[in-house]
This record gives sequence, C-alpha cells and structure tokens, in this order.
Amino acid sequence: MFRQFVAISSIAFGLTTTSFAQSFDIPELQAVPLEHSWNSNPFSLKYSDGRTLSSEELRGKMVFVAAWASWCAPCKPSLPKYAPLYESNIANPNVKVLSVHFSDRYGRFDSPAEILASKDLYYPVLEDPEGELVKTLGKTTASFGVPHYVLMDGTGKIIKRYGEINDLVIMDIENNFISHSKAVFAAQK
Repeated sequence: MFRQFVAISSIAFGLTTTSFAQSFDIPELQAVPLEHSWNSNPFSLKYSDGRTLSSEELRGKMVFVAAWASWCAPCKPSLPKYAPLYESNIANPNVKVLSVHFSDRYGRFDSPAEILASKDLYYPVLEDPEGELVKTLGKTTASFGVPHYVLMDGTGKIIKRYGEINDLVIMDIENNFISHSKAVFAAQK
C-alpha cells in the first residue's frame, strides 16, 4: 500500500513538473503541419441551444476539439471523460473546450442533447452537419473518423491529435492550457 502511495505521489509530482508527452506514453497521433488556420478556413457553427460560434471568436485562444457523432459507438464512452476539462476551463478566457457533433447522417439516432442527458452531462455541443470544422482540421468528410481529438493554438493550427481521451491526455491538455494562459498574461503586462 505504501509503495503504491509513493508511486502515485511520484507520478503526480512528475506530471506537474515535466512535459507529459515526453514523460509518458500518451496516446497521441502524429501532429500534421497544416496550412489551415482560423484565417484561411473560417467557419460558423451553431450550438444545440441556438447560439453561434465563429472561428473569429477562437482567434488567440488555445482550443481543444472533441468531435463525435451520435451513430459512433466508441464516441459515447468518451463523452464524460472530457466533461471535467470543459468545467474547469469554462471561465478561462484564453482557452476553449469544444464538443462538436459531427453529423447525424442516418437521422435515426438520439440527438446530442439526449445522449448527453442520458449520461448526466450538460455541456454545450456544436452542430457540424456539413463538416465545416472538419475542413478546418485539414480533413475531408470522407477521411474524417470519430471520435477525433485535437489541440489547436490561437491561430487555428493543430498542435496535437490524440488517439483517445484518458487522464494523462486530459492532464497534457490542461498543462498546455496553463502554459498558454501564462503566456497571454505575460504578454499583456
């Protein structure tokens, strides 16, 4: 028991002082250099509640995008995994956590709101039935798989693509959010 406590404490301390991607085997897909950015591929999407979000509003913010679809069986278990990331950053003006419902191309599945409510989750979901954000991510709708997780910088360039969501990935994203917020704060001084 004591050995487990020491191991967990060491890991926790190491996570706060080192780069996660370098120190741990985070399921990260190869980052792809893209020509796409908020400038070259603007978009405007609606949330389920009718509000609109444009790429212009994301300029200068670090953005985590979790794209999923109601017909995607592997997507549903991941939905609660990034809810704490959304909740812990809702008030941070320098970052944005986006849950993007890619499409309901079959028209016979529950709505995103119904799926989230069935899991006791109530964060906002962007609707992207035409794949506008998919194009910004440098993909075509034919080559876009879900779930799809990316971390983007303030210009809309992809920094990382993640293969899955787990605690280490969440910690890596949080670490990037903290670094970005510190940089923005320092630049404002």
